[in-house]
Amino acid sequence: MLDEFWRAGAQDAAPLTEAEALIAWTFLQPYAEVLADRTARPDGGAEVHGTPPLCPLCAGRPLAGVLRPLGDGAKRSLVCSLCATEWEYRRIVCPACGEGSVDKLPVYVAEGAEELDYVRVEACDTCRHYIKTIDLTKNGRAVPVVDELAAIPLSLWAAENGYTKVSANLLGL
Repeated sequence: MLDEFWRAGAQDAAPLTEAEALIAWTFLQPYAEVLADRTARPDGGAEVHGTPPLCPLCAGRPLAGVLRPLGDGAKRSLVCSLCATEWEYRRIVCPACGEGSVDKLPVYVAEGAEELDYVRVEACDTCRHYIKTIDLTKNGRAVPVVDELAAIPLSLWAAENGYTKVSANLLGL
């Protein structure tokens, strides 16, 4: 089961149930994070390697996006759902399908919820996927993986509106 989960992106990998995938992720995630910490990052970043939608170290799907201050704006990166590696990613591109039209990439925020005003749902109307992005320009003390998990109401709203998450979190949301 662990081997099948590890090879989930491979064509010959057998499909796992949600419960099996959760158990495998629970065992393999700490190991993947340690391996990522001990692996050299590819040189050049997004300029040399394009905009990879999968983790450049383990090929995991992104769990969350992060906006970090840069000049008068912010730059976007993605956080891997398996090894927790963070890599640069263009702001106006869907990490699920590569859509780049700003008209098809709506951004939603929770109105009237001050405790979640720094978490946004970045959706794609082409593939109907979304990713939650933590805006560190609004809350510099946020922890992206933790705050993504804490923003369950946004995941429920997105699901009610027909969007599917690019990669499920520990709770399967």
